Amino acid sequence: MKVPRFRFVSFVLVAAIVGLVPMAGPASAAAATVVTDLNPDTGLPPGQASSLSFSITPDSRTLSRFTLTPPSGYELVSVDPVAGATSSITGGAVVVTGLSASPSQTTTVTFSAKTSCADGTHTWPLDARDSQNRAYSPTGDRQSQVSGSCALVFLNNPSNTKAGELITSGDRQAADAIQVQLVDDLATPSPVTHFPMAVTFVLGNDPSAGTATLSVGTETTDANGVATFNDESDTAEGDGLEINLANVAAFTNFTLVPRGSVLTSITGPASVGFDIWEDATRCNGANCTLSHDGDEYVVPGGQAGALLSASTFSTSESNINCAGYTEITSDVVWHEYTGTAPVLVKIHITKTEMKASANNGQALVKLCVGLLDEGPLTGEAKWASLGVAADHQDSDGDGTDDIWVALAPTCPNQNPSGSAPCIARQYGDGNGGSWTEAWIPGGDPPRRT
Repeated sequence: MKVPRFRFVSFVLVAAIVGLVPMAGPASAAAATVVTDLNPDTGLPPGQASSLSFSITPDSRTLSRFTLTPPSGYELVSVDPVAGATSSITGGAVVVTGLSASPSQTTTVTFSAKTSCADGTHTWPLDARDSQNRAYSPTGDRQSQVSGSCALVFLNNPSNTKAGELITSGDRQAADAIQVQLVDDLATPSPVTHFPMAVTFVLGNDPSAGTATLSVGTETTDANGVATFNDESDTAEGDGLEINLANVAAFTNFTLVPRGSVLTSITGPASVGFDIWEDATRCNGANCTLSHDGDEYVVPGGQAGALLSASTFSTSESNINCAGYTEITSDVVWHEYTGTAPVLVKIHITKTEMKASANNGQALVKLCVGLLDEGPLTGEAKWASLGVAADHQDSDGDGTDDIWVALAPTCPNQNPSGSAPCIARQYGDGNGGSWTEAWIPGGDPPRRT
């Protein structure tokens, strides 16, 4: 019975060995890091090409290759050779291959990159590998900091236009579209062409106290860094640019401020001031006619291409006051004509408005006209030439007098337009109301009945 006993002992010994000594498994990869340093990490100028250097040092394995990827908004320009290896710009990243950098051996690559337009600190992603394609965990500095942001500047400024129509660089007529350009510096601007950016506008100066609506889409800067706003059909899909409310011309104006649609911190100087009119037209040939709020404006023999506009505002907005006379209407009509020819305005007073006036509508309608205190055809000198004493008023409330207000006299029979402002004639409309025809100088004087 020796054999069974021997076998039993052998079994016990094997079992004991198995329990005491674990079986060998696959070798696990040792943790490894690379220490990195990106210079310079501060003070990069926005939008410009800058020279940078990147150094990398492995700690326990031999470094074979690495890829350094720029953050969003950067673009690589060039990369210098690396001794004993191959360096290139591949897929928009700095790629160094063919290395054999032993632990503690530092490899440095120098390259040029156009910087981001966004102020702040940006981290450069890194993928580093050894000869067995094992990844390293990077430590150290891989950040660059842009000091300041790019700016948006107007290449052409917005001009006066009609409410709800596309704002262009021309005064209410077919003209070049509004354009802004992304630049790297306001002092010595150079276009930023490597970074397409979505651009929009916000209201700068808003004389409507927040009631006006600016309808504007976005447009992306092109290869020249220019965003063009020329779509008047659909602001939801394109780059339309409109304002819905008129402002009191001469005393107030709108301005636009460009800014990034996504990168809202990128902005620029406001545009020049411009006006929005309720109605506007351009002279066809040597004449033009504009209907506004029941009135009709005519420029017979005016300048071809000259512009005629009109808007209605309350007396409280303009502060025009003809003391001692009952107002038939509490509205002030402002008109602007860019030529020098006098404007014939035909004013319609309804029966209801006539009944509200003094003497139950039997008295003649008077025309209260305000002439701006600028130019040879306006202000105190013009009223004095007509023998009318005018009242100097501060119509925009800024503390300075800016307009001369008086009742327009009757026009002479000969050359009536030459005495503008004056009332040419009045006649009934057949329904208890009346028409008043008056000449007003070219320019932008307001008037009130």
